[in-house]
Amino acid sequence: NNSYLLQDYPSALTQYQQILDQFSSSPTRKELTEKAHFGLAWTYLKSGQLEQAIAHFQQIMDQSESKTVKVSALVQIADAYHDINNLEKAVEIYDHILKDYPDSPYVDYAQFRQGIVLMKQENVDAALISFKSLENNFPKSKYLNDTKYFLGVAYFKKDNWATAQEYIEKYLKNSQDSPMEFAAEANYVLALCAFNLNDPKRALKIFEQVVKTYPDEPAILRNSEKGIAECLYKIGDTKAAVEKFNSIIQTHPDSSIAQESMIWLGNYYMETADFPTAAQKFEEFLSRYPNSEKINEAHYQLGKIYENRREFEKALNQYKSVNAPEEDEL
Repeated sequence: NNSYLLQDYPSALTQYQQILDQFSSSPTRKELTEKAHFGLAWTYLKSGQLEQAIAHFQQIMDQSESKTVKVSALVQIADAYHDINNLEKAVEIYDHILKDYPDSPYVDYAQFRQGIVLMKQENVDAALISFKSLENNFPKSKYLNDTKYFLGVAYFKKDNWATAQEYIEKYLKNSQDSPMEFAAEANYVLALCAFNLNDPKRALKIFEQVVKTYPDEPAILRNSEKGIAECLYKIGDTKAAVEKFNSIIQTHPDSSIAQESMIWLGNYYMETADFPTAAQKFEEFLSRYPNSEKINEAHYQLGKIYENRREFEKALNQYKSVNAPEEDEL
Protein backbone atom coordinates (compact mmCIF):
# COMPACT_ATOMS: atom_id res chain seq x y z
CA ASN A 1 0.00 0.00 0.00
CA ASN A 2 2.87 2.38 0.73
CA SER A 3 4.31 1.73 -2.73
CA TYR A 4 0.89 2.47 -4.24
CA LEU A 5 0.47 5.70 -2.25
CA LEU A 6 4.00 6.79 -3.19
CA GLN A 7 3.11 6.13 -6.85
CA ASP A 8 5.84 3.50 -7.11
CA TYR A 9 3.54 1.41 -9.28
CA PRO A 10 6.05 -1.23 -10.47
CA SER A 11 6.88 -2.10 -6.84
CA ALA A 12 3.20 -2.09 -5.89
CA LEU A 13 2.36 -4.47 -8.74
CA THR A 14 5.13 -6.84 -7.66
CA GLN A 15 4.13 -6.80 -4.00
CA TYR A 16 0.39 -7.28 -4.62
CA GLN A 17 1.19 -10.17 -6.97
CA GLN A 18 3.42 -11.76 -4.30
CA ILE A 19 0.51 -11.65 -1.83
CA LEU A 20 -1.77 -13.34 -4.35
CA ASP A 21 0.82 -15.98 -5.20
CA GLN A 22 1.33 -16.78 -1.51
CA PHE A 23 -2.22 -16.67 -0.15
CA SER A 24 -4.74 -17.08 -2.99
CA SER A 25 -5.15 -20.80 -2.26
CA SER A 26 -5.78 -20.24 1.45
CA PRO A 27 -9.51 -20.36 2.35
CA THR A 28 -8.84 -18.28 5.49
CA ARG A 29 -7.20 -15.43 3.58
CA LYS A 30 -10.05 -14.47 1.24
CA GLU A 31 -10.34 -10.94 2.58
CA LEU A 32 -6.60 -10.36 2.20
CA THR A 33 -6.45 -11.71 -1.33
CA GLU A 34 -9.57 -9.73 -2.29
CA LYS A 35 -7.86 -6.55 -1.11
CA ALA A 36 -4.72 -7.53 -3.01
CA HIS A 37 -6.76 -8.06 -6.17
CA PHE A 38 -8.25 -4.59 -5.73
CA GLY A 39 -4.79 -3.16 -5.08
CA LEU A 40 -3.45 -4.81 -8.21
CA ALA A 41 -6.37 -3.57 -10.31
CA TRP A 42 -6.16 -0.02 -8.95
CA THR A 43 -2.41 0.04 -9.54
CA TYR A 44 -2.89 -0.96 -13.17
CA LEU A 45 -5.58 1.73 -13.39
CA LYS A 46 -3.38 4.46 -11.91
CA SER A 47 -0.42 3.50 -14.09
CA GLY A 48 -2.54 3.79 -17.24
CA GLN A 49 -2.74 0.07 -17.99
CA LEU A 50 -6.50 0.10 -18.33
CA GLU A 51 -7.00 -3.21 -20.10
CA GLN A 52 -5.15 -5.06 -17.34
CA ALA A 53 -7.11 -3.12 -14.72
CA ILE A 54 -10.41 -4.12 -16.32
CA ALA A 55 -9.33 -7.76 -16.41
CA HIS A 56 -8.49 -7.79 -12.69
CA PHE A 57 -11.67 -5.97 -11.69
CA GLN A 58 -13.60 -8.53 -13.74
CA GLN A 59 -11.80 -11.32 -11.87
CA ILE A 60 -12.83 -9.76 -8.54
CA MET A 61 -16.41 -9.47 -9.73
CA ASP A 62 -16.50 -13.12 -10.87
CA GLN A 63 -14.92 -14.55 -7.70
CA SER A 64 -16.40 -12.47 -4.88
CA GLU A 65 -19.46 -13.62 -2.94
CA SER A 66 -20.17 -10.08 -1.67
CA LYS A 67 -22.67 -7.99 -3.62
CA THR A 68 -20.98 -4.80 -2.45
CA VAL A 69 -17.60 -5.99 -3.69
CA LYS A 70 -19.11 -7.11 -7.00
CA VAL A 71 -20.73 -3.73 -7.58
CA SER A 72 -17.57 -1.89 -6.56
CA ALA A 73 -15.64 -3.88 -9.17
CA LEU A 74 -18.33 -3.26 -11.80
CA VAL A 75 -18.19 0.47 -11.15
CA GLN A 76 -14.43 0.46 -11.64
CA ILE A 77 -14.81 -1.52 -14.87
CA ALA A 78 -17.39 0.92 -16.22
CA ASP A 79 -15.22 3.90 -15.28
CA ALA A 80 -12.21 2.29 -16.98
CA TYR A 81 -14.19 1.72 -20.19
CA HIS A 82 -15.21 5.37 -19.97
CA ASP A 83 -11.54 6.36 -19.64
CA ILE A 84 -10.53 4.40 -22.75
CA ASN A 85 -13.50 5.96 -24.59
CA ASN A 86 -15.42 2.72 -25.00
CA LEU A 87 -18.59 4.61 -24.15
CA GLU A 88 -21.04 1.98 -25.34
CA LYS A 89 -19.54 -0.64 -23.00
CA ALA A 90 -19.48 1.84 -20.11
CA VAL A 91 -23.19 2.64 -20.55
CA GLU A 92 -23.96 -1.08 -20.71
CA ILE A 93 -22.23 -1.78 -17.37
CA TYR A 94 -23.72 1.24 -15.59
CA ASP A 95 -27.13 0.04 -16.79
CA HIS A 96 -26.33 -3.46 -15.49
CA ILE A 97 -25.61 -1.99 -12.04
CA LEU A 98 -28.84 0.02 -12.05
CA LYS A 99 -30.98 -2.95 -13.05
CA ASP A 100 -29.35 -5.79 -11.08
CA TYR A 101 -28.12 -3.98 -7.96
CA PRO A 102 -30.78 -1.32 -7.24
CA ASP A 103 -30.06 -1.39 -3.49
CA SER A 104 -26.33 -0.89 -3.87
CA PRO A 105 -24.67 2.14 -2.23
CA TYR A 106 -23.10 2.82 -5.63
CA VAL A 107 -26.37 3.07 -7.56
CA ASP A 108 -26.63 6.89 -7.52
CA TYR A 109 -23.01 7.08 -8.72
CA ALA A 110 -23.80 4.67 -11.56
CA GLN A 111 -26.84 6.78 -12.50
CA PHE A 112 -24.74 9.94 -12.48
CA ARG A 113 -21.89 8.48 -14.53
CA GLN A 114 -24.28 6.92 -17.01
CA GLY A 115 -25.73 10.36 -17.69
CA ILE A 116 -22.24 11.81 -18.29
CA VAL A 117 -21.36 9.05 -20.76
CA LEU A 118 -24.67 9.49 -22.60
CA MET A 119 -23.87 13.20 -22.91
CA LYS A 120 -20.50 12.34 -24.42
CA GLN A 121 -22.33 10.13 -26.92
CA GLU A 122 -24.52 13.15 -27.78
CA ASN A 123 -27.53 11.08 -26.69
CA VAL A 124 -28.99 14.10 -24.94
CA ASP A 125 -32.53 12.78 -24.45
CA ALA A 126 -31.29 9.61 -22.76
CA ALA A 127 -28.88 11.67 -20.64
CA LEU A 128 -31.76 13.87 -19.51
CA ILE A 129 -33.71 10.79 -18.42
CA SER A 130 -30.70 9.49 -16.49
CA PHE A 131 -30.01 12.79 -14.70
CA LYS A 132 -33.70 13.41 -13.96
CA SER A 133 -33.92 9.89 -12.52
CA LEU A 134 -31.06 10.66 -10.16
CA GLU A 135 -32.67 13.98 -9.22
CA ASN A 136 -36.04 12.33 -8.50
CA ASN A 137 -34.90 9.08 -6.87
CA PHE A 138 -31.84 10.14 -4.87
CA PRO A 139 -32.68 13.44 -3.14
CA LYS A 140 -29.74 13.05 -0.73
CA SER A 141 -27.12 12.03 -3.28
CA LYS A 142 -23.81 13.87 -3.08
CA TYR A 143 -23.90 14.05 -6.89
CA LEU A 144 -27.16 16.01 -6.92
CA ASN A 145 -25.68 19.46 -7.38
CA ASP A 146 -23.29 18.40 -10.15
CA THR A 147 -26.34 16.81 -11.77
CA LYS A 148 -27.90 20.28 -11.95
CA TYR A 149 -24.90 21.45 -13.99
CA PHE A 150 -25.23 18.56 -16.43
CA LEU A 151 -28.99 19.06 -16.70
CA GLY A 152 -28.29 22.68 -17.58
CA VAL A 153 -25.85 21.63 -20.29
CA ALA A 154 -28.30 19.02 -21.62
CA TYR A 155 -31.14 21.54 -21.89
CA PHE A 156 -28.71 23.99 -23.50
CA LYS A 157 -27.89 21.40 -26.16
CA LYS A 158 -31.63 21.12 -26.84
CA ASP A 159 -31.83 24.93 -27.28
CA ASN A 160 -34.01 25.23 -24.18
CA TRP A 161 -32.16 28.30 -22.95
CA ALA A 162 -34.57 29.23 -20.14
CA THR A 163 -34.51 25.81 -18.46
CA ALA A 164 -30.75 25.53 -18.99
CA GLN A 165 -30.29 28.92 -17.31
CA GLU A 166 -32.47 27.85 -14.38
CA TYR A 167 -30.41 24.71 -13.69
CA ILE A 168 -27.05 26.45 -14.10
CA GLU A 169 -28.11 29.20 -11.69
CA LYS A 170 -29.16 26.56 -9.13
CA TYR A 171 -25.82 24.80 -9.54
CA LEU A 172 -23.85 28.01 -9.00
CA LYS A 173 -26.00 29.10 -6.05
CA ASN A 174 -25.73 25.75 -4.28
CA SER A 175 -21.98 25.65 -4.82
CA GLN A 176 -21.15 28.99 -3.21
CA ASP A 177 -19.88 27.38 -0.01
CA SER A 178 -18.04 24.46 -1.60
CA PRO A 179 -15.53 23.93 -4.43
CA MET A 180 -17.11 23.86 -7.88
CA GLU A 181 -15.58 21.43 -10.36
CA PHE A 182 -17.47 22.98 -13.27
CA ALA A 183 -17.52 26.63 -12.18
CA ALA A 184 -15.82 28.06 -15.27
CA GLU A 185 -17.92 25.99 -17.68
CA ALA A 186 -21.13 26.76 -15.78
CA ASN A 187 -20.59 30.53 -15.90
CA TYR A 188 -19.73 30.34 -19.59
CA VAL A 189 -22.92 28.38 -20.34
CA LEU A 190 -24.89 30.88 -18.25
CA ALA A 191 -23.54 33.72 -20.41
CA LEU A 192 -24.52 31.85 -23.57
CA CYS A 193 -28.02 31.32 -22.18
CA ALA A 194 -28.39 35.05 -21.51
CA PHE A 195 -27.14 35.84 -25.01
CA ASN A 196 -29.58 33.40 -26.63
CA LEU A 197 -32.41 34.76 -24.45
CA ASN A 198 -31.72 38.17 -26.04
CA ASP A 199 -30.12 39.70 -22.95
CA PRO A 200 -26.72 40.71 -24.36
CA LYS A 201 -25.99 43.20 -21.55
CA ARG A 202 -26.23 40.47 -18.91
CA ALA A 203 -24.31 38.06 -21.13
CA LEU A 204 -21.56 40.66 -21.56
CA LYS A 205 -21.16 41.07 -17.80
CA ILE A 206 -20.91 37.31 -17.29
CA PHE A 207 -18.44 36.83 -20.16
CA GLU A 208 -16.26 39.63 -18.76
CA GLN A 209 -16.37 38.05 -15.29
CA VAL A 210 -15.38 34.66 -16.74
CA VAL A 211 -12.36 36.22 -18.48
CA LYS A 212 -11.35 37.92 -15.23
CA THR A 213 -11.94 34.94 -12.94
CA TYR A 214 -10.65 32.01 -15.04
CA PRO A 215 -7.50 33.14 -16.90
CA ASP A 216 -6.05 29.62 -16.58
CA GLU A 217 -8.88 28.04 -18.62
CA PRO A 218 -7.63 28.81 -22.16
CA ALA A 219 -10.51 27.33 -24.17
CA ILE A 220 -13.19 29.00 -22.02
CA LEU A 221 -11.16 32.22 -22.02
CA ARG A 222 -11.00 32.36 -25.83
CA ASN A 223 -14.68 31.51 -26.25
CA SER A 224 -15.66 34.11 -23.68
CA GLU A 225 -13.63 36.77 -25.49
CA LYS A 226 -15.53 35.92 -28.67
CA GLY A 227 -18.75 36.12 -26.65
CA ILE A 228 -17.76 39.62 -25.47
CA ALA A 229 -17.23 40.72 -29.07
CA GLU A 230 -20.60 39.33 -30.15
CA CYS A 231 -22.36 41.01 -27.21
CA LEU A 232 -20.73 44.35 -28.02
CA TYR A 233 -22.01 44.10 -31.57
CA LYS A 234 -25.49 43.10 -30.44
CA ILE A 235 -25.80 46.09 -28.09
CA GLY A 236 -24.73 48.40 -30.91
CA ASP A 237 -21.10 49.11 -29.99
CA THR A 238 -19.82 48.08 -33.40
CA LYS A 239 -16.44 49.81 -33.13
CA ALA A 240 -15.60 48.00 -29.89
CA ALA A 241 -16.82 44.70 -31.35
CA VAL A 242 -14.56 45.02 -34.40
CA GLU A 243 -11.61 45.94 -32.18
CA LYS A 244 -12.30 42.91 -29.98
CA PHE A 245 -12.46 40.50 -32.92
CA ASN A 246 -9.17 41.89 -34.25
CA SER A 247 -7.66 41.54 -30.77
CA ILE A 248 -8.73 37.88 -30.62
CA ILE A 249 -6.99 37.19 -33.94
CA GLN A 250 -3.78 38.81 -32.70
CA THR A 251 -3.87 37.18 -29.25
CA HIS A 252 -4.92 33.67 -30.29
CA PRO A 253 -3.75 33.47 -33.94
CA ASP A 254 -3.73 29.67 -34.24
CA SER A 255 -7.08 28.99 -32.61
CA SER A 256 -10.45 28.10 -34.10
CA ILE A 257 -11.78 31.25 -32.38
CA ALA A 258 -9.36 33.36 -34.45
CA GLN A 259 -10.70 31.68 -37.59
CA GLU A 260 -14.29 32.41 -36.59
CA SER A 261 -13.35 36.00 -35.77
CA MET A 262 -11.78 36.57 -39.17
CA ILE A 263 -14.82 35.12 -40.94
CA TRP A 264 -17.05 37.36 -38.81
CA LEU A 265 -15.01 40.42 -39.79
CA GLY A 266 -15.16 39.48 -43.47
CA ASN A 267 -18.93 39.10 -43.31
CA TYR A 268 -19.27 42.36 -41.37
CA TYR A 269 -17.33 44.32 -43.99
CA MET A 270 -19.45 42.73 -46.72
CA GLU A 271 -22.65 43.82 -44.94
CA THR A 272 -21.31 47.38 -44.70
CA ALA A 273 -20.37 47.30 -48.42
CA ASP A 274 -16.65 47.71 -47.64
CA PHE A 275 -15.77 45.09 -50.24
CA PRO A 276 -12.00 45.78 -50.44
CA THR A 277 -11.58 45.22 -46.69
CA ALA A 278 -13.89 42.21 -46.80
CA ALA A 279 -11.82 40.70 -49.63
CA GLN A 280 -8.64 41.36 -47.65
CA LYS A 281 -10.04 39.48 -44.63
CA PHE A 282 -11.14 36.45 -46.64
CA GLU A 283 -7.88 36.33 -48.62
CA GLU A 284 -5.93 36.55 -45.36
CA PHE A 285 -8.08 33.73 -44.03
CA LEU A 286 -7.26 31.51 -47.03
CA SER A 287 -3.56 32.24 -46.59
CA ARG A 288 -3.48 31.65 -42.85
CA TYR A 289 -5.88 28.72 -42.51
CA PRO A 290 -5.73 26.58 -45.66
CA ASN A 291 -6.96 23.50 -43.75
CA SER A 292 -9.78 25.20 -41.88
CA GLU A 293 -13.29 23.72 -41.76
CA LYS A 294 -14.50 27.19 -42.81
CA ILE A 295 -12.38 27.31 -45.97
CA ASN A 296 -15.38 26.78 -48.25
CA GLU A 297 -17.27 29.69 -46.70
CA ALA A 298 -14.27 31.95 -47.33
CA HIS A 299 -14.05 30.86 -50.98
CA TYR A 300 -17.77 31.42 -51.47
CA GLN A 301 -17.77 34.89 -49.92
CA LEU A 302 -14.74 35.88 -51.99
CA GLY A 303 -16.59 34.67 -55.07
CA LYS A 304 -19.50 36.97 -54.21
CA ILE A 305 -17.14 39.92 -53.70
CA TYR A 306 -15.35 39.38 -57.02
CA GLU A 307 -18.66 38.91 -58.80
CA ASN A 308 -19.91 42.17 -57.32
CA ARG A 309 -16.73 43.85 -58.60
CA ARG A 310 -17.33 42.24 -62.03
CA GLU A 311 -14.06 40.33 -61.81
CA PHE A 312 -15.74 37.24 -63.17
CA GLU A 313 -12.70 35.01 -63.72
CA LYS A 314 -11.62 35.50 -60.12
CA ALA A 315 -15.19 34.88 -58.99
CA LEU A 316 -15.36 31.65 -60.99
CA ASN A 317 -12.08 30.45 -59.51
CA GLN A 318 -13.38 31.02 -55.99
CA TYR A 319 -16.74 29.34 -56.64
CA LYS A 320 -15.00 26.36 -58.25
CA SER A 321 -12.78 26.06 -55.18
CA VAL A 322 -15.79 25.34 -52.99
CA ASN A 323 -15.76 21.63 -52.19
CA ALA A 324 -18.50 20.97 -49.66
CA PRO A 325 -20.67 18.01 -50.75
CA GLU A 326 -22.08 17.64 -47.24
CA GLU A 327 -23.23 21.30 -47.15
CA ASP A 328 -26.12 21.32 -49.60
CA GLU A 329 -26.94 25.01 -49.34
CA LEU A 330 -23.36 26.12 -49.82
